[in-house]
Amino acid sequence: MTFRLLLPVVALLGACSSEPPPSAQASRDTLRPPTPTADTSTYARLQGTWQSTEDPKSVIELRGHRYISYYEGVPLDTAAFILDQACPAEPGAGQPSNSGRYLVEPSEDMCWEVVGVDAQGLELSYTARGNTLNYRKMK
Repeated sequence: MTFRLLLPVVALLGACSSEPPPSAQASRDTLRPPTPTADTSTYARLQGTWQSTEDPKSVIELRGHRYISYYEGVPLDTAAFILDQACPAEPGAGQPSNSGRYLVEPSEDMCWEVVGVDAQGLELSYTARGNTLNYRKMK
């Protein structure tokens, strides 16, 4: 009989706890703004001006979705580019994304594999010929 009387008292004390239930705590945590992080997508890392390591007179600039090539400071060509999962006419093409592996100039049907890109360097492989182009980031 004593046990039956104690059970409601214990349940009542547990309900008066100052700690929010786990579901309430989780809801409160999800309302916090996300911690800002740097954009590490391929697209973000490609942005900037790059100088050829083989020919310092050759420079490319990737600004937004524009590919601009220069030689001796003179603009030679400007074209739109996208990043895709494959080169045009290859299986998997037509899936542009900021983390795509291929830099594609759709109007010229040109395609480069982004072999590597970081804050200091860029390595592209021109898929039509298979030659590698290396660049260093200009400040």
